[in-house]
Order: sequence, then structure tokens, then C-alpha cells
Amino acid sequence: FRGPMEIGPDFKINVWTYLRIKEVKPNTWKKLSAVGQAAAQPGSMKVVMDRSYHLNDDDETEVEKDKLAKGYRFGRTIVPMLNIDEQSMKFTTTKSLKVLGFTASG
Repeated sequence: FRGPMEIGPDFKINVWTYLRIKEVKPNTWKKLSAVGQAAAQPGSMKVVMDRSYHLNDDDETEVEKDKLAKGYRFGRTIVPMLNIDEQSMKFTTTKSLKVLGFTASG
């Protein structure tokens, strides 16, 4: 964090904080497949993700990705969520460090 530490409404000090301990996660495993050996590039065994969307009808009609809408399940109904709604629900704040109070030592 780099920014002002606010001790009172009229008293601010610029501070820099540093990490002492950081959790390091292992690198992700690449997806490999023995079936990929027979692919167009036989030297690499990479798996290619191919995703398609279909309607839940008898013909299983394919739907283009730009025609999809985000929605959330509420009971048995699905409530559509537009990008405008999602942006208005985001929590916006300013980056700051505020001292709320002091306590007696010991």
C-alpha cells in the first residue's frame, strides 16, 4: 500500500507498506492428452478447449456467444443480469489507511 495514513480529519501522513510474507502458489499444470498426439501438431499434446452453447430443446439449437445473457437462479426462476446492473452494484471506494483510535498499553 502506498498512500496517505489518516490519523484525524486534518492530519495525513504518506506511508509505504511492504509484504514480509507472501503465499506462493505452484504454477498451473498444462492440459495434455494422448489423443492430442494424433492432432495436427503431433509434437505437442496440448488440449484445445472448444466451448459451444445450446438451447434446452429437442433440436439442441446452437446459440452464438454474443447472444447469451448472464443470469442468476432465484428459486426456480432465472433473473437476468445486465452489465449496467452489475456495474451499479460494484462497491467503489478510495484507497486509504485510517487510524480509528488508540488504546492504553499494558
